[in-house]
Amino acid sequence: MECCERVRMGDDNENAKKSFTAKQRMFIDSYLVSLNATQAAKEAGYSDKTAFVIGSENLKKPYIREEIERRMAEAMSSGEVLHRLAEHARGDIGLFVDPSTLTLDLKSAVERGDTRLIKKIKQTFVTRTVGEEEQQTEIFEFELYDAQKALALLGKYHKLFVERHEMTGDIKVEDITLDDKNRLDRLANLLDSARKRRDQQDS
Repeated sequence: MECCERVRMGDDNENAKKSFTAKQRMFIDSYLVSLNATQAAKEAGYSDKTAFVIGSENLKKPYIREEIERRMAEAMSSGEVLHRLAEHARGDIGLFVDPSTLTLDLKSAVERGDTRLIKKIKQTFVTRTVGEEEQQTEIFEFELYDAQKALALLGKYHKLFVERHEMTGDIKVEDITLDDKNRLDRLANLLDSARKRRDQQDS
């Protein structure tokens, strides 16, 4: 039996009537990131030996499942997830370059709303001494989200690819982790369930 601090979730939801242990809340937070119940249980502080069973049991508890679906729906709909992946897949470095000077044009990107395609921008100033003079060089590191990875996730979601894996030796259930397709499928299912539940509450 679990014995630890209990905390309250959002006050504007039916789940606020339910109390969660600190570990359950950590499980929910971790699951929303990894969509892997075993990994979420481990990060919540459960042992490696019990993480698989407890993670599975937590997902079967209605109030935990409802809280996960509620937070999923608040974060982003399944359609939004697929739309964002499609945008990343279509990302083009040319959208951020001024063709007349071949330099970065972030102002135009901001005006168009294309900055959501940017994964990283890093600005570095390097100072060199040449003779008796100091020269400063500005270096930009610019990276978009991986288009190939986004395409792979979309392809797996739409079942465009068939993967074959040769597996040998002893296999333990707790050693199997979700691949990207299963994560995306589970995310879409959770979001759809949350949306239907929200629509029923509104009607």
